[in-house]
Amino acid sequence: MAIPRLTALVHQVLGSLHQRRKASEKAPGHFEKALVLQRSTANRRGMGETLVCLGETYAELRQHQEAERRINESLAMAQKLGDPPLLLRIHSALLRLGRGPAPSSGA
Repeated sequence: MAIPRLTALVHQVLGSLHQRRKASEKAPGHFEKALVLQRSTANRRGMGETLVCLGETYAELRQHQEAERRINESLAMAQKLGDPPLLLRIHSALLRLGRGPAPSSGA
């Protein structure tokens, strides 16, 4: 199980590097590979982080529907995990998309 998690981390880092270097068109492929590996190892925290990275990248590429879909998928996962730092990042990403956070079903 250590090899897939490590490989996922490598793809996550490569995607992030492409995103930060404004080579966003190269980032989704790495994030998608990381996501497949994280799913195969049930790394839900990693999946949530990768999904928000994908959303941010798709937003930079002006693929707003895909960006919103990925960020909302990440939001659902972070809510299940009860992960405040990830939730904060997701809400920030949603605001940058011009969308507020989805209403909570627990209110």
